[in-house]
Amino acid sequence: MHAIVHETGGIREISMGAALAGKRVACIIGEIKDELAMRFVESMMYFCQEDAKLPVKVFLHSPGGYMDSGMMIYDAIQTAGLPVEVCCIGEAYSMAALILSCGTHGRYILPHGRVMLHEPMVSCEIGGKSSSLQAVSDALLRRKQEMNGLLAKHTGQSVETLSSITSAERFFTAQEAVEFGLADGIKGLGEMMQGTQDCIGWGENE
Repeated sequence: MHAIVHETGGIREISMGAALAGKRVACIIGEIKDELAMRFVESMMYFCQEDAKLPVKVFLHSPGGYMDSGMMIYDAIQTAGLPVEVCCIGEAYSMAALILSCGTHGRYILPHGRVMLHEPMVSCEIGGKSSSLQAVSDALLRRKQEMNGLLAKHTGQSVETLSSITSAERFFTAQEAVEFGLADGIKGLGEMMQGTQDCIGWGENE
């Protein structure tokens, strides 16, 4: 996709990515993996250097992904010191649900957006000694406790409630997500775009 830019000397066609570059909007689209997470972190670093006071908008549509990669994004949002508004424009499942919930300057979702919570899942093949299996089991338990603790922090729900809900896949409509504390409100796309300064987008096809 390309965009037309009007300049003093005429018009110029550039890629949509180039047209959006420099804007203070981050688009997390697709499965959360290391490459996507690193691009996000790099852009947050740029935003910090450019102006540490101007807000950043994060547009999110993701089925989730690797927890380590997701925690890179989470930590960047939480520790950059920037006002970050997170907007779900489709689905925010699993790790993406935590990212939606952790916006520091507002958390919004489109009317037909959906959120899903579940406990951390094994992302690699398990085999070997029983001691290795126990280590994996212990690591998953720690991950579950960590995720539930963070979700409790951002939603206002108890850890016990989160532990019960995440024991199986739990889907939320936009309204249910707001009522549960995963988002602050429902907005249309036009409302979400209000006040945007800049836009950088990443996804699997870029």
